[in-house]
Formats: sequence, C-alpha cells, structure tokens
Amino acid sequence: HWGIPDEILNAKHMAAYSYLGCAHFVANQWEGAESAGSFDASRVGIIQRKYFTAFLAALAQRLVTHRFLERASRDEEAGSLWSDFARFESVGCLIDVSRREAVNRCYRLAQAAQRGPETVEHVHRILRDIQADGQARRGNESAERMNRLLASQRETQRRLGVLEVFIITVYTAELVNLMGEI
Repeated sequence: HWGIPDEILNAKHMAAYSYLGCAHFVANQWEGAESAGSFDASRVGIIQRKYFTAFLAALAQRLVTHRFLERASRDEEAGSLWSDFARFESVGCLIDVSRREAVNRCYRLAQAAQRGPETVEHVHRILRDIQADGQARRGNESAERMNRLLASQRETQRRLGVLEVFIITVYTAELVNLMGEI
C-alpha cells in the first residue's frame, strides 16, 4: 500500500489519487501475434477524459469547503454561513458523478485523497460551534438586559417607597392638624 487512496478497477487498470493529482496505470495490449510491443495509445486519452471529471469534482468540493472554513474564521454571521453551506451541500456534495461504477469509485478515491468528507464534517462542527456561541452570547445579553431591568425596577420601587413614606407623613401631619382644630 502506498499511503494514498488506490484501487484496482479491473485486470488492466489501476488508479491512485493524492491531494495534488491522480495517476491511472493502464495495460491494454493487443491480443494475438500483434501483441509483441504493442500498446493502444488511444486508451490513455479515453481514460483521461473519463476519469478526470471525478478528480475535478472532488477538487472543487475541497476548494469550496475550504472557502467556508475561511469565512467561518472571519466570524461571519452563522445564519448566512449555514444557509450558503446547506445550498452548497445540496448541489456540490455529490454522491456519484457518473452512471458508471468505475468512475464513481475513482470519485470516492479522489474524495478520500482530497479529504472531502472530513472537511465537510469539520465545517459542520465549526458552524454548530459558532451557532452555539452566538446563542450563548445572546442568552448572556438577555440575562444582562433582564438584570438591568430588575435593578431599574428595584430602584423605582425604592423611590416609590420613599414617596409613599413622604405622602403618608404629609397626610398624617395634616390629619393631626385637623384633629387639633376639632
């Protein structure tokens, strides 16, 4: 094993994918007497056209998810990040890129090499953390507002208490004055 994602697609075709590129090893010789030293050179172009799309799709997925990581690191609004990332996942995180299983196997190899699924999960975790942090911050702000309102209410009640004592004192003095006149 080479330490990079690789797979034997059939008896004459092996593919290996890395973070920077991919390689396909093809042995497609002619049969019979003409096989000595012969090789179907057109097979290389066919393989390139058929499988390069899988690598490009995985590479594009990696680049877009890394862009979301950059946006998250700049403390962008979590709601818009979630919305944009959900839209990307629905159209950009493909399960298959072809109706041919060999091409889809190469796409999964390219995704593994590009660390696509891990990066997507990492973005999910970061966005959940940002959202939880925002909710905690809003909760703390609400608690602080509530504490300020309660302090203001206590101060108002204290002032009303002082005013009540003053009014009661005035009424008591007036009552004593009226009682003294009778």
